Amino acid sequence: VFEPFVAGIARGATLNPDVACNRHIKFDRFTAHALALGADWAATGHYARVAHSEAGGSALLTAVDADKDQTYFLAAVPQASLRRSLFPLGELRKREVRALAAAAELHTAGKRESMGICFVGKRRFRDFIRSYLPPQRPGPLVCVESGRVLGTHQGVSLYTHGQRARVGGLGGRWYVAEKCLETDTLFMCEGAAHPALLTHTLEVGEAAWISGSPPGQLDSRASPSALACSARVRHRAPAIPCSVAATEPPPPPQYTARFATPVNIAVGQTVALYDGCRCLGGAQVIARGPSLHEQGKEAGAAAAARGAASVGPGAPGCLQA
Repeated sequence: VFEPFVAGIARGATLNPDVACNRHIKFDRFTAHALALGADWAATGHYARVAHSEAGGSALLTAVDADKDQTYFLAAVPQASLRRSLFPLGELRKREVRALAAAAELHTAGKRESMGICFVGKRRFRDFIRSYLPPQRPGPLVCVESGRVLGTHQGVSLYTHGQRARVGGLGGRWYVAEKCLETDTLFMCEGAAHPALLTHTLEVGEAAWISGSPPGQLDSRASPSALACSARVRHRAPAIPCSVAATEPPPPPQYTARFATPVNIAVGQTVALYDGCRCLGGAQVIARGPSLHEQGKEAGAAAAARGAASVGPGAPGCLQA
């Protein structure tokens, strides 16, 4: 979990360690250990539901408490482990769980929820991760719109797409729109809803399907077509309608996800796919499509080119530069 996380940051990606921990630790090593001790099931406190069928397959379903649903973090859990898993909290709301804990006089009944990455703890993330990365070089902060140098950062790998970053001497809220590791440049935009942060298209790597195999529409052994579904790009984010299609050529099985509403997500993060309340699986983002800002610039340049062509060289009433 930790080594891929650090390696991802070093190459400019931002992996989700919670997804990896669930896949490789809690629902692999922990489950295997519990079963080896003679347990029939492994129960965890995740807010999710599981539907076991007599045929042997198990479906991962969203929790009753939509605000606490954790299926995003479980989107890569192997089917073999899910078949032996129970989620007792999936049918309860958080307030009901706290009431049960209080009735049982558990000291955690009123405990604040823990947030953040477990292996970082209370340490400042930038200070923690710097000691595991190659030496970082300062570089320019460049405005994505004007190309103007706004300031200097202390290492491109210490930032992630969409992260707010202070720009000395400037007001407003500035965010990382793009990173260039080759030139140690961070491209910045002002405002959390800036078009440079948003895209309609993502390329994702080989998916982890909850059922153990891709849905029929994406089965490369047949004639694959687009899968209409919904997706979450982060925990507690709303599910957004999208279509997923296999990238040609099929091997390795990578996919293109196209969203009805533009999304803001970093390379390396997980996209969780859903069919209603059923989580189908998840995959890591390997590339972002053109941003709305880039598309706007391209459309403007194309319109200008069409205007110049329609006027023609030396047309009456036109000044030629």
